Amino acid sequence: MVFITIPERIGLERGLSQGIEELLELKFGEPGLRLMPEIREIADIEKLEAVLHSIKTAASPEDLRQIWRG
Repeated sequence: MVFITIPERIGLERGLSQGIEELLELKFGEPGLRLMPEIREIADIEKLEAVLHSIKTAASPEDLRQIWRG
């Protein structure tokens, strides 16, 4: 993994969260947006990226929740 500074990491986390939020709203509407408090608690960039990439194929918000809950 490439070294990134703390400000870069924070910016990346925020950008991923914003992208996830927009996609959740587009795909699932309000039920999808209810996941955002949990998603905002994820500090692992790789997990956030997995969530972002899984939105397209997730059948429901609960399916998507399994990405970070395992």
